[in-house]
Amino acid sequence: AHPVKISSDAPYYVAGIVVDITERKNAELALQESERRLQSIIDNLPGAAYQCEVSAPWTVSFMSEAAAQITGYPADDFTCGRVTPGDLVHPDDSADVIATIEAAVNVKGQFRVSYRQLHSSGEYRWVHERGSAVYDEAGNPLFLEGFMGDIHEREIAVRQLEETTERYRLASRATKDLIWDWDILNNDINWNEELAAELGFCRFNPGRGTAEWNNLLHPSDRDRVLQGIKSALSRGEAQFSTNYRFRRADGSYAPIFDRSFVIRDKSGRAVRMVGAMQDLSERQQASTALNESEMLNRSICDASADCIMIIALDGALLFMNDPGQNIIGLGDFEALKGKEWAALWPAQMTPLVRAAVKEAKGGQVARFSGFCPIANGTPKWWDVVVTPMRNDAGEVVRLLTISRDITESRQTSEELRWASEHDDLTQLPNRRAFEAHLRTATIQSMKNGTNVGLLLIDLDHFKHVNDTLGHAAGDYLLRTFGKRLRMCVRAQDFVARLGGDEFAVIIQDLSSEEDLHQTGEAISARFHEPVTFDGRIVGASASIGGALFPRDADCANEMFKSADTALY
Repeated sequence: AHPVKISSDAPYYVAGIVVDITERKNAELALQESERRLQSIIDNLPGAAYQCEVSAPWTVSFMSEAAAQITGYPADDFTCGRVTPGDLVHPDDSADVIATIEAAVNVKGQFRVSYRQLHSSGEYRWVHERGSAVYDEAGNPLFLEGFMGDIHEREIAVRQLEETTERYRLASRATKDLIWDWDILNNDINWNEELAAELGFCRFNPGRGTAEWNNLLHPSDRDRVLQGIKSALSRGEAQFSTNYRFRRADGSYAPIFDRSFVIRDKSGRAVRMVGAMQDLSERQQASTALNESEMLNRSICDASADCIMIIALDGALLFMNDPGQNIIGLGDFEALKGKEWAALWPAQMTPLVRAAVKEAKGGQVARFSGFCPIANGTPKWWDVVVTPMRNDAGEVVRLLTISRDITESRQTSEELRWASEHDDLTQLPNRRAFEAHLRTATIQSMKNGTNVGLLLIDLDHFKHVNDTLGHAAGDYLLRTFGKRLRMCVRAQDFVARLGGDEFAVIIQDLSSEEDLHQTGEAISARFHEPVTFDGRIVGASASIGGALFPRDADCANEMFKSADTALY
């Protein structure tokens, strides 16, 4: 619109055009929502999504924030070109990675590749990538889109398992027990050759399924044994043992004592079961069962990353595995042997630990989580399972405890909680945290008879900055004002971004209304200082409204409304 004047003595009038932009605005809002949902999906993926050039070193045009968790480098380092994926590939893996991706691009297929990647800490860590190229209408590759996940712990575990498997193979050759290894997921059973020959079989070939093993069980024992294994797997038990008769090659049956343990993945799903079959016709059951049980338990304990202990029914410590001693920083177990397990926990945890021992003594599996520092004082959180150990008569004779360090996962939960209460852009508490803090502050004020001040700040002409200089300038302005606002108040004052261009300050223990005015004036003066963005000076100012509790309101909600009214 613009003013129009027909003649010098005629009054001004305004001529203008009104355009309906509803359809365009709705389209913009729909696009923003679609982008928000896509970003939310990317941010919650268990890995990093990326877009990069087709050829090495694969310069990145997009990288999700999860890259920092996997590589140690923030996503900006990739998108700005300070780091490229090709720089991080282990030299021994580089040729294979390049060949795998090129082959997939040539056939317009998907690539999957695992390799070692240089972390910002200087350590090489295993990652797995899968993705594919995007092509133009002529079939020429434009760029790669893919997903990168951290598989370091899994790869290390696989290699450790391979080493353990080799040790198991060598050990199996030195024993006359029939050692079997059941790959549950693939339904493959492997046997050692020695006792298979003693039972009259020339060889059990690797890869045989459970059907053949089931057929060799005595018909009267078969249902009981299979049901026992099924129950052990479904109840999450770590061990299983039983007696049964097993058919030899000549048709006769050998009395067998079989004991096994279950290997589970992180989700608790059983993936392997390893056991030893003892032919009781040649040895005395009692002595052999004890010796082999000790060997098996020691193998389980030494292969475990958890702290495994055996305690007497009175709660006294009898045994702790070597990895467990390393985890808690214990030099010599003899210093703890015979002491009450519950007494080694902090005082506030003792009743919970003793209750778990009592429950396990009663034949139940007990579980709890709790805090207990290790020997050097490092704070740790533990997930603990206490399981009854029974004799052949089914009587509980000892207790098995498995303690797993969950400090890292608990810290992750705390980080997620922090993220839910803070604004990503300014790192200030968000509206949710603000509302909770305001309620707490007003309640404390009523108890203590003190004053609470609230300032609501609204940036002036913020939309104009976004429209003229772009959202990057707007984001920079918000971050700058967030820092300035934090510097204008006391360390104990609460500063939050409520959303958009709105901020808030909660000031407790105010001595007078004048203190609230002075704080508001200091903020206003600080906000009037110009901001430089991309070589341009951006004018800045803010509107401020305040309220004093309990003078202006009886509760937190009324206090907010009072400050909001003063703002506008």
